[in-house]
Amino acid sequence: MKLFKAIAVLIGRSIFFIGIPVGLIYLINANYPGLLGERYIQTLHLAMYLGIPIVMLYFLADITTEWKSMVSEISALVFVLLYTFLIMGYGTTMIKYAGVTITMYYPYLLYLIIAGVLVRIPLPVLRYLSHAEENENQ
Repeated sequence: MKLFKAIAVLIGRSIFFIGIPVGLIYLINANYPGLLGERYIQTLHLAMYLGIPIVMLYFLADITTEWKSMVSEISALVFVLLYTFLIMGYGTTMIKYAGVTITMYYPYLLYLIIAGVLVRIPLPVLRYLSHAEENENQ
């Protein structure tokens, strides 16, 4: 049952971390050709390739136990931090289309999302310590 759940979660994470960047590239380029500059297309491609180790590390964290799970999940969270910085464009975006330039600054949103990811980093360590203490008491 644990393997079935891990595979189901793997598929969901694959859609989120790999499928969404691919879908964005296709949809935006199909509907608004020229909207995404080379920088944004390259960034989404890089995000897609960065999503592969994230999905695999989370899968390893789901199917393994103890310290292997902890190391895999912490590694995945570090990659999620990199992924977030990449997708969010370091808190600024500038789009030029049909003679109009739109510039957006959203560093506080980026900080909020980064804080949300950073809060999750102690969880694998605490889970490992809790599991180790339970096994020690038995």
